[in-house]
Amino acid sequence: MNIEPTIFIVDDNQITHQVIQLIVVEQLNHKIVSYFTAQDFLKNVNPDAAGCLLVDFLMPAMTGVELYENMKEQHFSMPVIMMTSFGNIPLAVGEMKKGLFDFIEKPLTPHLLIERIQLALNYDIRQRKNNTIRQEVLTRLETLTPKEYEVMIKVVEGKPNKIIAAEMNISIKTVEKHRSRVMEKMQAKSLAQLVRFSEQCQISHSEN
Repeated sequence: MNIEPTIFIVDDNQITHQVIQLIVVEQLNHKIVSYFTAQDFLKNVNPDAAGCLLVDFLMPAMTGVELYENMKEQHFSMPVIMMTSFGNIPLAVGEMKKGLFDFIEKPLTPHLLIERIQLALNYDIRQRKNNTIRQEVLTRLETLTPKEYEVMIKVVEGKPNKIIAAEMNISIKTVEKHRSRVMEKMQAKSLAQLVRFSEQCQISHSEN
């Protein structure tokens, strides 16, 4: 099921909204939703909404940076592009180190704006796809028995069946049986794929 992305704009300047809408409508076929305050955005937008956000760095009541911090606390998944004046670039760069997707200078340049928006939308699509895959893997993981899970951890660590058998005090044949069931339940076609699945779920031996 494809989710239609939305380009959100939060800026207290009406002209900025008009400029962005003109540029985006002309080159991108995506829905645009505008807000003039950060509070209205937080009140009306679901944290799981697909798309990206263009937000002004300086706004009254709640700045773009404060909005971004609120979004992180509420676990918003969409990438955020901060719109800044030249003097605010060092501060915007600092926010990027905290997870901000990108920033763009005002006055807005059409081709740069479209480029940054497209990059953000593509990033959001990739992240959502990865999250979907991760959830599917977690669902498969729940079908493993405790012994199968333990065997999987040791297999992912690269331990041979003989070592696993000795550590778990079971026969090699039993290890092979558990290993086969793990591959079947996790729908892994190879050891490499099983390792990738474990990485996607952030599984490690420290969980034991």
